[in-house]
Amino acid sequence: GEPIISCEWDFGDGVTANGEWVIHTYTHPGKFLVKLHAEAINGVSDAQTFPISINGRIDTQFIPAQQRNSSAHDLF
Repeated sequence: GEPIISCEWDFGDGVTANGEWVIHTYTHPGKFLVKLHAEAINGVSDAQTFPISINGRIDTQFIPAQQRNSSAHDLF
């Protein structure tokens, strides 16, 4: 695929972030919809939404599939 030039994250708890590699800490348990909008260098964009359940405070690393290792969430 083409290199990613823009990533906009919405973690479903009122917090957003920009960047390919982001770490987010959920401060309370619950069910959340994580949304990612990414744009490639060629202008093509994609958006993905996936549900997660948090049972306590947790730091979660989110990385688009193009840049991920085997333990990160597969978004693309």
